[in-house]
Amino acid sequence: MGKKREAIAEIFKICCERNNYVFDNDLVKDVCGKVKFKNLFDVTILRFT
Repeated sequence: MGKKREAIAEIFKICCERNNYVFDNDLVKDVCGKVKFKNLFDVTILRFT
């Protein structure tokens, strides 16, 4: 799994556990640091092409 996909999956998992799908920059920063994904802004862009 790529790092971006891993970061998105982890954010989704955390949101599911919280039963709240609103997340903030702090969560994105923490998750991206954990999975070593450097482009914080790219992780919030979902492309379906």
